[in-house]
Amino acid sequence: MNSTSFHQLESDRGLSKNKKIFWLLLNFLNNNWFPNKNIDHLNIKRFCPKLHEKDWEVLHPKGSPARAFCDFFWLHLDWEAIRTELGDICVFDTGCGAGGYSLKLNEFSKGINSYFGVDIKPNQNWEQITKMYKTFRFQCQTSNEIYGSIPKDTNFFITQSAIEHFKNDLLYFKQLKTFIDDSQKNTIQIHLFPSSACLKLYLWHGVRQYTHRTIYKITSIFDSHNDYSILYKLGGAYSSRLHFQYITKPARIMKQKDWRFVKNDEYRRLLKEAVEKDIQSADSKPLFYALIIHSNYKNKIF
Repeated sequence: MNSTSFHQLESDRGLSKNKKIFWLLLNFLNNNWFPNKNIDHLNIKRFCPKLHEKDWEVLHPKGSPARAFCDFFWLHLDWEAIRTELGDICVFDTGCGAGGYSLKLNEFSKGINSYFGVDIKPNQNWEQITKMYKTFRFQCQTSNEIYGSIPKDTNFFITQSAIEHFKNDLLYFKQLKTFIDDSQKNTIQIHLFPSSACLKLYLWHGVRQYTHRTIYKITSIFDSHNDYSILYKLGGAYSSRLHFQYITKPARIMKQKDWRFVKNDEYRRLLKEAVEKDIQSADSKPLFYALIIHSNYKNKIF
């Protein structure tokens, strides 16, 4: 099996009305089919950072609640410990889009050694970024065929809001497993992706969302004594409610302009309140997940 979901129906390129209904039904079933199965085998933590006022400066002024939590997660990683563990940080980013996280990770970590981003289609920003940083590169490639494109010095694999778009997401991880086994390198993976809560928030987006059951299908690929996995829950009910009220409802249901762009000052204030409430909450239903897999490690740093 090469997919964590019951289907490979992709919503990114538009679906007919009947297929939209079918896609929603399939994802509902996939999300509710014993969603917490294998929960005992996952080391699960809540992401509860201590935020400072300057942290908010890293966010895009109109970013979604999920993107806010993701950016805070990257920002609050212990980059010093990662560098001590890995040495030079050599990033491979699948589904890199415009390459924005090459710049963010370079800033948050205070300098990565190299970055290689792949995406199914090119972006005009790639040329500008490669002119700024000589060790940053980009390439058009699908997630089904990345193994041959991975530079030999890679030791830090990332995806940001990408694996939910991969029809064969397990095939992608099997290729990473092959590279790690062949190289025997000390390697960290960090993947951020939507929880089942995003089905009603994002509606027709990608192929799927994720639950403990489907995440375990990923972590079970890396089940040797040389690997360990940590799953972080990001966000919760307050952020989900804000997303629905300011993004889903006006843009997807009412077919109006996204309220983040209409009421931006109000949205920014409410976003801060929602994020802070979710961090303090014991809510068990996350908005997003962050999965860390560390292989051939010297020290467990997460």
